[in-house]
Amino acid sequence: MATPFYVVYRTTNLKTGEFYIGCHKTRFVDDEYLGSGAEIRKAVRRQGKEEFEKKVLHSFEDRIRAEEKETELIGLSLNDPLCYNVRPRSSGGNTGGVMTPLPLPVRRVLERLGEDIRNARKRRRIPVAVLAERASLSRTTLTKIEKGDPGVGLGSVSVVLFSLGMIDRLERLVETRSDDVGLMLQDEALPKRVRLKPWERSEIAAQMSKL
Repeated sequence: MATPFYVVYRTTNLKTGEFYIGCHKTRFVDDEYLGSGAEIRKAVRRQGKEEFEKKVLHSFEDRIRAEEKETELIGLSLNDPLCYNVRPRSSGGNTGGVMTPLPLPVRRVLERLGEDIRNARKRRRIPVAVLAERASLSRTTLTKIEKGDPGVGLGSVSVVLFSLGMIDRLERLVETRSDDVGLMLQDEALPKRVRLKPWERSEIAAQMSKL
């Protein structure tokens, strides 16, 4: 069986010249997948697949690199009136307004957390269906969590961690009260000199005498 990989492709409407750029996981370069965006799907339904041509622009083994290239190419095309894309990333078929792509460090952390959860489940020899039922989630949601999907709510991730006995990871985050950046900004705003009124000086002197 062929190893899956990621392709960044361009689907073109042969009649109108309109096009769609997307990223897709596949095992075969010449599969029939044309795109998940609302506009491209609507056009394909209306005109038929035979009126569209897909060309693979880039292929990657790494999903992050593939999505980075997809974001780059869509960003260069969004202002083109022939472009079917309506947002910086195709986002697996989600529709709606334009959404800024997540910063790369955020995506990597989410994927690492998902991988940790998947490995923890496998080490405990818990099937996906069993953990999903234990956490009162659908198998689809659990699979998204294990893939580091940013669209999954924190509550769902938390209940999976709890079901695996790993809720301490969130507890450590909550218990960490340090805000180095905030403290640094606060310190920079401190006055160079402290000026006290006469009555304030007497109060401070009285307090210090009790120490």
